[in-house]
Amino acid sequence: MLRAAMGSGVSPLRSWGDDEKTSNMIGRMDMAEFRYNPPLQLAGTPTVIISSLDEAADFVRSYQGARRPVRQDGVLHRLEGASTAEEQREAANAFRGWAESEGLLIET
Repeated sequence: MLRAAMGSGVSPLRSWGDDEKTSNMIGRMDMAEFRYNPPLQLAGTPTVIISSLDEAADFVRSYQGARRPVRQDGVLHRLEGASTAEEQREAANAFRGWAESEGLLIET
């Protein structure tokens, strides 16, 4: 089951190793990944829970039958390219908007 992110409550969590050397090696130097509280719930059987940008990207990659495939590609590009806190926030909002426009977002 996927768990990725969108919502109003955002708390940064380290997404990689705790030491700076490990973070530098993978190019995410101390970059915290956004987590959303509450997680997004998307329509599916079973319901899909998205609580991180990585999970959102995985979902977008695997989703078939998008009404707006060009927008889907753009959202995926933003999710994959987000590195700063602002870019992550914008990518998270783009994913939420896309999921809502596809009729996938379950309001809780």
